[in-house]
Amino acid sequence: MRVHLEDLQSPIFNYLLRTEGLEIEGTLSGLISVQHTLSEPVVFSNFDMVNLGLNGYKYGHLNFGARYTKDKNIIAQGQIRDKGQSSISFGATVYGVSNEIDARVSLDDFALDGFNPLLGGVLDELHGRLQGGLSVYGPIDDWNIGGSAQLRNGHFTIPVVGAELATAEPAEIEITNSRITLDPTNFIVPDDGTRAKAWGSIRHDKFDDFNFDLRFHTDSMTAV
Repeated sequence: MRVHLEDLQSPIFNYLLRTEGLEIEGTLSGLISVQHTLSEPVVFSNFDMVNLGLNGYKYGHLNFGARYTKDKNIIAQGQIRDKGQSSISFGATVYGVSNEIDARVSLDDFALDGFNPLLGGVLDELHGRLQGGLSVYGPIDDWNIGGSAQLRNGHFTIPVVGAELATAEPAEIEITNSRITLDPTNFIVPDDGTRAKAWGSIRHDKFDDFNFDLRFHTDSMTAV
């Protein structure tokens, strides 16, 4: 059995997802193939999405594929290319027998702009580029996460106090199961050049029950 998709428009995805603050753009084409036997099927799929956009920001061309093997494993991989350059690539294997996952994401100059509406008003006007890697591994019901990334040309505002900050240097970020750590990083207020330094961590339980421990130092109240 084979199913072909051609030029499937993004409003269909937005209707199915129905997630507030998430609007996908683009056109999807691809193939799903089911072969072998009903008791041990082999499934193969490959998709292309052109003009991929998230909340108004254009990310470019997404290509991804997945297959289900006779060993009950799910193997997936893909990448997003921005103007011919690879900005993110990913690969994952879900082992059906052991019920474990091994997934890796590689970020190469990946833009954060499209994630603004998902921050719930805590931060606004978020811009910047991420470079680094992230791994998710272990049992599916008790997975582990680890990785690090560097934020370049970062910028954001904090609406509740009207503060605007931009990174004066690349910011180093480390992620584990229990903590997101920001190394001491120099920031600048774009309007007047006021400088500040921020560092600290956000404790969490696999991205649940967040507790903030962030430090901020400046010689001017303009920064806060």
